[in-house]
Amino acid sequence: ATHVYLAFNPSLLSPHRHSMKSIVTLEKPKSKVADSDWHGKIFQLRHSCDVKRQAAFELKNEARQLRNETDITSHWGAYQNNARLADRITEISRWTDVLHKCRSQVEAELRELSVEKSLTEKEIELYNLNFTVVNECLTLRDEKTSNDLCRDAVEAELNTELKTLETFKKMFTDKVQEAWEQMNQLQ
Repeated sequence: ATHVYLAFNPSLLSPHRHSMKSIVTLEKPKSKVADSDWHGKIFQLRHSCDVKRQAAFELKNEARQLRNETDITSHWGAYQNNARLADRITEISRWTDVLHKCRSQVEAELRELSVEKSLTEKEIELYNLNFTVVNECLTLRDEKTSNDLCRDAVEAELNTELKTLETFKKMFTDKVQEAWEQMNQLQ
């Protein structure tokens, strides 16, 4: 559409002549929007902005809620893990104490077993002395001449003493062997 604007310039007037100049302007060809369409478009834009603003608000609140839930979950997870670790440390400390106590008891038992083994070995040596005495007595009796040889209560008692000594010696020797094996296992 072409519009013609008329402009009046008083300086251009001469006293003798009365004239007006016209200025021609061209307007770009654009389609004009009706007032109701313009208001409708503004309403659509406003509604679109409101929807996007509401979506952004909801997203912000969901993000805040998710952050809070994550913080709470992390906090309680860390708390529970720390509590379990503390319980485990306490349990390990308790077992460490129990093991130290058991070790002390085993060491004390080893010392006692070693002492008892030594005493038993000395007892076996004493029985060896008794064996020597009984064997000497039996040898002296066997050296008698044929007229003096007889089976009497003394010989029976010496044989009983010899069997008893052998039984005790075997029992003590077995105990010393058991003590030695047990000491090797405990060490």
